[in-house]
Amino acid sequence: MTDLARSQYLAATLGTNGRPNATVEDEVVDIAATARLLRTSVDSLHRKWKKLPFAFKDPIDGRLKFRRSGIERYVAQRASGHLS
Repeated sequence: MTDLARSQYLAATLGTNGRPNATVEDEVVDIAATARLLRTSVDSLHRKWKKLPFAFKDPIDGRLKFRRSGIERYVAQRASGHLS
């Protein structure tokens, strides 16, 4: 596991106090749920996940995971026309 992957995983799953985040906003969701939220295909997410700032590969199980808060920001930015 690289230091970056470990940092991303910890940031996604732990709060600043080292305890698991309990809020739904910071929930980590799998690729199927993310595809439904973004109204895209799982295949598309497999191809493009590295370009999404809220996506990471879980160093424990090797699966792609996504932060719900990042998905919501991404959707809001796209809806308002402000892409960054």
